[in-house]
Amino acid sequence: ELTLAGRMDQYSGFGVTTNPKISLKYKPIDMVMFRASYNTGFRVPTFNQLFNGVTESPYTATTFADPTKCSTGYKSNTTIAGCEPITFNYLTGGKQSLGPEEAKQYSFGVVLEPFKNHTISFDWWHIDRTGTIQILTLDQLFSNYNLFVDNFERDANGNIARVDQRYVNAGEQLTEGLEVSFRGGVPFYKGKLSYGMDGTYLL
Repeated sequence: ELTLAGRMDQYSGFGVTTNPKISLKYKPIDMVMFRASYNTGFRVPTFNQLFNGVTESPYTATTFADPTKCSTGYKSNTTIAGCEPITFNYLTGGKQSLGPEEAKQYSFGVVLEPFKNHTISFDWWHIDRTGTIQILTLDQLFSNYNLFVDNFERDANGNIARVDQRYVNAGEQLTEGLEVSFRGGVPFYKGKLSYGMDGTYLL
């Protein structure tokens, strides 16, 4: 049994996205059934993540040095030339250039029926999210300067003037696990007594 499906969405500011879903079931004998699926997902930023007002605030601590000038990293150290603490402003709030999150999901499983009205299933699943929407700390931005160089604005003298700490599409999140399910039932009085158990193990 093969099932094909699709979903098309149109979002203001993002255009059209199409996400397919494919599922397959194969039952070679009555006691055994194999199943598998594949689909993609899409999540646009929320209204607040896009359109919240932007606030510019001064950073008054003496924590950071310019990572392009400090030979030992990005932490300030007044005893090392080029690692003196810097002052700058940082931006918080919404970001209209924020992109969407996307995901791909796979699963594969088997369902066994060793006895009538009793089934046990095992399913492996895998979810891969990319472009996750998050806010990074200033420490994360400075420690990964080469990855987020566009978040640093410099003045005419080449000094860091502003750091954009608004939402970013950064990183990837992988999640996978194993689902185990047991279902059964027996006649009981004038009806049927059903029971079951479900479990999930994250890999």
